[in-house]
Amino acid sequence: MNLATLTDSGRAALLAAVAAQPLHLAWGTGLAEWDGDNDQAHLKVSLRPETALVNEIGRRKINIIGFATPNPDGELVVPTGLLFSGEVEVLRYSIADTPTPNLYLKVAYDFGDACKDTIREVGLFMATEVDQELPLGQRYFTPEQLADPGILISIQRLNPVIARSPATRQEFEFVLPI
Repeated sequence: MNLATLTDSGRAALLAAVAAQPLHLAWGTGLAEWDGDNDQAHLKVSLRPETALVNEIGRRKINIIGFATPNPDGELVVPTGLLFSGEVEVLRYSIADTPTPNLYLKVAYDFGDACKDTIREVGLFMATEVDQELPLGQRYFTPEQLADPGILISIQRLNPVIARSPATRQEFEFVLPI
């Protein structure tokens, strides 16, 4: 028996279902020993079986959720890695009016969110449930404020790490393709 092929419209439908859920970007300190990993083995391991961050310290509700389409002249620029020359490799996208196989997400943490921590990992979660006793409109949550952390959709260990400062409003903008 052959497996069926997931079509682009099917991928778009899956991402539309994801986008309809509560989405949060969690960040964590990971392990300090990763800082001394000169071979960067912690970045090369498969993170596919992970269901949580190693050491989550908080998560913020996504500010902007949309769809994107590849466009070499697009206004959304996403880094994909470093070239041998040291130049940053990027992909460009444009905002799409209808669901596509590329989910666009943007989150802006507040100045005081984890303002003195070192961030070594981030993860996108869907279907997070927060404690019902929390104030309406709260957008940043620590692990103890979660009734259910939800489902980890994607994870990234950062290199270089982010040394948080209360003078910086940290933002993440990315496209999640499936």
